[in-house]
Amino acid sequence: RYARTLVGRRTVTLLISDGLDTGEPAALERELLWLKRHCRQLLWLNPLLRYGGYAPLATGAQVLHQHADGMLAVHNLSRLEDLAQAMVRLMHC
Repeated sequence: RYARTLVGRRTVTLLISDGLDTGEPAALERELLWLKRHCRQLLWLNPLLRYGGYAPLATGAQVLHQHADGMLAVHNLSRLEDLAQAMVRLMHC
């Protein structure tokens, strides 16, 4: 509803998800493609990255991994600081 007003070529979009979506993967891909066309960067903030052996094996995770410009763990304050640093780097590109 508000996407066209809130998302633009200068927008860094933060998508917070574990990637364990149960919906139709085609719908997720369609929305991610729209976001990619209309924003500067798409960052996937994934709390499951805290596990050393994590791999995006779930269907939703595979779709997100394919379209995200970056993936960061966000499960504690240290990781949120990493996110802030990554955003600073993106804003200077």
